[in-house]
Amino acid sequence: PDTLNRFQYADFTEGPTPQGIAKLMGGLNAIRISPKEIHTPENPKGVPAQAQTDAKPAPATTTTAAQPISLGEVNDALEDKDYERALWLIQQLESSTASNPRLARLLIPLKEEAEEGLKQQTFAREAAYHYAPIAEMVKRERTRKHGCAEFLEFQQEYPGYDPDDLAKLCGGSAPKAFVLPPPFEWIEIPAGRVTLVPDETDKKESYLKQTTTFDIPAFAIAKYPVTNEQFQVFVDAADGYIDPKWWDYSPDAAAWRKGNPAPQKPAFPGDDHPRANVTWYEAVAFCRWLSQKTGQTITLPTEQQWQRAAQGDTAWAYPWGNDWDNGTRCNNSVSPNDSKSTTPVTHYEGEGDSPFKVADMAGNVWEWCLTEYNTGENKINGTNVRVLRGGSWRLGNTYDFRVGFRNWGNPDYWNNVRGFRLVRS
Repeated sequence: PDTLNRFQYADFTEGPTPQGIAKLMGGLNAIRISPKEIHTPENPKGVPAQAQTDAKPAPATTTTAAQPISLGEVNDALEDKDYERALWLIQQLESSTASNPRLARLLIPLKEEAEEGLKQQTFAREAAYHYAPIAEMVKRERTRKHGCAEFLEFQQEYPGYDPDDLAKLCGGSAPKAFVLPPPFEWIEIPAGRVTLVPDETDKKESYLKQTTTFDIPAFAIAKYPVTNEQFQVFVDAADGYIDPKWWDYSPDAAAWRKGNPAPQKPAFPGDDHPRANVTWYEAVAFCRWLSQKTGQTITLPTEQQWQRAAQGDTAWAYPWGNDWDNGTRCNNSVSPNDSKSTTPVTHYEGEGDSPFKVADMAGNVWEWCLTEYNTGENKINGTNVRVLRGGSWRLGNTYDFRVGFRNWGNPDYWNNVRGFRLVRS
């Protein structure tokens, strides 16, 4: 039928992308639900005129008209988590929005929900595909050592995906004696929800086009940002910063490391100050090294995890509440304050803690997150800009210290206001 002419092919030349899968599944759904249309020509080709005259009259053929698509069908598909069908239905409705701008506006959040759902489903399918052979190795004691080594690599690409709890099995055979210099402490964050609210810039440039609530599984986050002394252990270790294997997670990271054989010096002195002058590439390499050292799955936080740890189950503007309190709860340069440098990560402990008692989540240094600002993906390859959260000592506007404020930076860029903290899956 003419209604299917738009579904010619899905372009997979760049690999199986969510968009390509959506288009492919949309076409298959279109074929599945489209009514059959039978056309009987008046003078079928190749039938002699006499045969037509002598032939019995053909039964009347009826053509079933396609039923108009409704928003109810779209919502039903979304509630059933059938995101491919939802996207196809939305595409059909979009063709009629030129004369109905209200419908066009109503379709925007539904389309974003369907695209985000499809992206998550694609992530889960891809993760499951790579997870299955690793699980087979880990579950057998004879091959567990090799399976666990691969599992640590897998968790860097697919953080949080572990339906068979392989981390517990691997934990029994992994080294556990290694610890970072103090201050260091894990804070357990229970499963819950977090709502991200984009500003106008976010809506135009980031993956977050509207206020969105996310379900967050339980995780643990470091109570403090990584300090100068802690990062220096990685720099000085014989199997640390100089080892190419911590940088082979992407060609871009490896190339950056080749051109930068040594890290920048700490931005400010003090063993217990947050390590600034750190690129996103370096922060990820540190996480991979520490994962191997501890036998745990350690990554940067996603921006959803970061905000969950900073805000808890509240809707507070700042980690400690809704009042700025004259800037006495974090390191900042909002008048009359005029900070000149970072402070020890424990300096505002207690006064500036989040509801979960996580310290230093406002001010001091911006903190790198795993999440790509433009796409929302949490993979560790590519050169896309990454989310930064928390504000820094140098900022003079209270808005920048709010729990929900989102910043971004190129993964190869460092300066004296950027650091990071850790998450354990």
